[in-house]
Amino acid sequence: MDYSDHPDEVAEGVFAGLSFMEKYDIPTNPNNIAVWYAYASGKYPDVRRAIDGVIAQKAPFTEEVCAEIYENYFSVERETQMVESASGRIVGELDRARDYVGQASENTQKIGDRLKECSAQLADNELTKGVKGVLDNIISETEAIGAETNALTASLDDVAQGVRSVIDTVAQEGESLTNETMRLSSQLEETVYEIREIERDFREQREEVLTDALTGTRNRKHFDIVLHAEIDAAEREGTPLSLIVIDLDHFATFNDSYGKAVGDQVLRLVARTMMECVKGQDTVGRIGGEEFAALLPQTDVGGAEVVANNIRAAFGRKTLTNRRTGEKYGTITLSAGITQFRPGELPTQFVRRGDEAMIDAKEAGRDQIYKAP
Repeated sequence: MDYSDHPDEVAEGVFAGLSFMEKYDIPTNPNNIAVWYAYASGKYPDVRRAIDGVIAQKAPFTEEVCAEIYENYFSVERETQMVESASGRIVGELDRARDYVGQASENTQKIGDRLKECSAQLADNELTKGVKGVLDNIISETEAIGAETNALTASLDDVAQGVRSVIDTVAQEGESLTNETMRLSSQLEETVYEIREIERDFREQREEVLTDALTGTRNRKHFDIVLHAEIDAAEREGTPLSLIVIDLDHFATFNDSYGKAVGDQVLRLVARTMMECVKGQDTVGRIGGEEFAALLPQTDVGGAEVVANNIRAAFGRKTLTNRRTGEKYGTITLSAGITQFRPGELPTQFVRRGDEAMIDAKEAGRDQIYKAP
């Protein structure tokens, strides 16, 4: 990882890397975070090719696979071991060469001594004086070779010592770099933890902003966001999208009779009943004082009518009672309008048609469900 990156870039890369890790079910640890940060940032082509290769093969990212990728591209210890191994082989060859040269020097010395003995034996013989001169020349050359061999041995000793010094330096630097990497990994782990805390706080705050505090359903702002997204999906995929708009009958009168606190309990009951009657992909929102809506993707108007009737029946069967005093408030009915999205219409037109159908249900006597024309 390039620790000189700007903190914002690092945070963005870590977030993206964590998303990939979650997608492929990869454990969160410093080594894996470093690998997937490198992948997500796009700054490390070799790492990206290696990971894309695993993805293309549809192979799982096992602990062994993740460790291998880290070792191949991020492990300082591995590189240090390679340098030490190569340097060790160099020193070994130098030592062997020095032994060869030393042996040659020793043999040269023996030959020189033997020649000197022969020269002494020939010194007093007139017939062998010429041979003695040749031997003396050979002795001089042998001594020169011996001197050069000794110098070469000393030179090899110096080179071997130099290589050993380099190895020691590399080992020390490698250990220092490994310690620094561990320190940075620890810092990264702390940073990831802080980022996750920030992300969690952000999601909680976002949830609070987009949730109706009284009923726990989506508020109007969030409902409108989901509405636009579901309309885009319905038009893109050619699937049905339906809407149910619900309003409590005579709720203002009920509030005046029993008070706002009791009225709030009724609104919570409506919200809970609606959420119990819809599917996981559906969205329930409070879009007005006592007005609620349910957005039903991949559901036509016939299916929406079934859901609306289930909500009306479930709510109508509930008798409102003061749990503390036992006082009975009776029942409250609701009116609903249902409609199916028409390709090309605006979100406001879609909601308006559902709202108008709900008003038609009220004008027809309340406690009913009307379809938009």
